[in-house]
Amino acid sequence: MAETDLIRTPLYEQLKVVLQELIGSDEYKVEDKFLSERQICERFDVSRATANKAMSSLLTEGILEFRKGIGTFIVNQSPIDKHFHENLSFTNKTLAMGQKPSTKILDFYQTTAREINPFIMDRLGIGKEEKITVAKRLRLADNKPVIIECHYFRTRFFDPPLKPEDIDISVYDAITKTYGMYLQRMDETIRSTLISGKNRELFQLEMDITGFLMHFVPYVDEDTPLYFAEVLYRGDSYEFHNRIGPILKSQPSLGMYSQC
Repeated sequence: MAETDLIRTPLYEQLKVVLQELIGSDEYKVEDKFLSERQICERFDVSRATANKAMSSLLTEGILEFRKGIGTFIVNQSPIDKHFHENLSFTNKTLAMGQKPSTKILDFYQTTAREINPFIMDRLGIGKEEKITVAKRLRLADNKPVIIECHYFRTRFFDPPLKPEDIDISVYDAITKTYGMYLQRMDETIRSTLISGKNRELFQLEMDITGFLMHFVPYVDEDTPLYFAEVLYRGDSYEFHNRIGPILKSQPSLGMYSQC
């Protein structure tokens, strides 16, 4: 595991992000025994000091628990990370429904913020000269078009430069696995809209129908937005449910979408 300087994050914090993703994966569940410091060093090629600081942070946050004479155990599967992964995983949700997911890249290019919608520039809080990588995708389930996505990535955070094949399946995986960045929070809005014109053609619809339009902005820390996404869902394929209470997350019927 090599240290990067994408967002000037200390190596132990980068390792902590990797461990959080591992804890939240299907490889582990609550009450499973987790890796030892030695195993972390060997698996991720880091020093003992780096492994210790990353583990200590997870222990302090209550994600891991040390049991004397036994080892370290998972007591909380990083709910923030799991929330993002569940919300952004169209591929996994579609597979769970017994359908085959696929992606078609419709457009991919680099521009400057002055060339995009001022609303997006304002949501990202960036200047007119900042470079933006625009990616438009069509998501399909069993070859049926169900989601249209348009992402506006802040180019400077992606080194080496983002390529179409990086997001052919999952933007979330590209961010966390390829670039080693971790989403700390996300602002979302969703409203109903009419699917017509070019979008109706992409969805292969015979008539205009109602859909769901979602805007969201993920942050790599409390003050740094990474990209803006505009996502259009077919209204005849999705419905969204919210539970207000101890558990605060959305549960779509087909799958809360794979944002990249």
